[in-house]
Amino acid sequence: MIKMYRIKNRIICVVISILLSVNCFCAVVSDNDGSAFITKAEFDSLKNNFQSELDSYNSAIDSKIDSAIASYLAGISVSKTTSKEPYISNYNEIMWQPNYKVYGKWKKWTNRTTKTESSSNVWFTPALAEKRLSWRSNGWRVWDIMEMAMGELVMGFAGEITSMSNGLAEGVGAWASATGHAQTCPTLVLNLKKDDATNIWYMPNEDSLLTNMNVLTNETFSNPHTVTKVSGRWLYDWGFYNQPVGLTVAPSFSTPGDGQYLKYNYNVAGSDGSNPSEYQSIMSKDNTTFPFVWSQSSCFNDAGYAASSNASVTSSADRCDSTFFTTGCTWHYLDSGSKTSQLDLLCNM
Repeated sequence: MIKMYRIKNRIICVVISILLSVNCFCAVVSDNDGSAFITKAEFDSLKNNFQSELDSYNSAIDSKIDSAIASYLAGISVSKTTSKEPYISNYNEIMWQPNYKVYGKWKKWTNRTTKTESSSNVWFTPALAEKRLSWRSNGWRVWDIMEMAMGELVMGFAGEITSMSNGLAEGVGAWASATGHAQTCPTLVLNLKKDDATNIWYMPNEDSLLTNMNVLTNETFSNPHTVTKVSGRWLYDWGFYNQPVGLTVAPSFSTPGDGQYLKYNYNVAGSDGSNPSEYQSIMSKDNTTFPFVWSQSSCFNDAGYAASSNASVTSSADRCDSTFFTTGCTWHYLDSGSKTSQLDLLCNM
């Protein structure tokens, strides 16, 4: 900016020098009595005009200089560096891991008996997206809770499963093989707990952070649901509110529809045989609760891994068959010698 204003002052000085160096062939007089003379008033007028022209010229130069400076300043980008402290104190201990891996052995089944496996400890990406529900045996207990007018009617069944599919497999409740039948392949679980007050998930115990788990069940309970009247006098057994009710004949079963797994008709009457009516109940995925228990062990322990040559129990005559493992399942057995470093990696990555 200093250089530009010096240029402007030099231009003004040059103009004034030129004007002063011009030969004057006139004089200021009181009266105008010839072309060689001007009056003082005319001289003042010429001086004022010259000053106006000079001011206009300077103003134009100032405007151009200001515009050039503004354009220059607009092109300058000012950067600012801000230093922020990490939110956690052990930032330097964090291990940046683009693809989480574990170290150990694995077995991958594509059906009950067909598998590939690592012959020794290797680094591999664990299969944490698998889901399995194992039936504890081929025995099945069903409790159907039907909502009636004055209460609930509970129907109980005991059955034997012959085959399974779509995510169910028969297993045993202990890690070791039982009565000559192979162990069902467990699922690797990242075992976290939730603090309801803060809505934060946390690691309750480092030793059980990574767990091989079997989710087991052999019972089914329905939620209370309305039954359909087939025939008889009462829509919802209004006549039985003050006396016991019993079946008059054994239930008759029919083929379930889509999303259903049990469909049957039953006849009930009062204890004195009065007011017999027929109803239909349907148990489906929408009104069912599967209570479950689980068996778990650290994935760093060889709990049945070496002895398990099949993905699930054998297909002997007294066990049920399953096609579940055609979708694949993985048994994870991690190296116990590097347990501490592997858990540190998981906790600090």
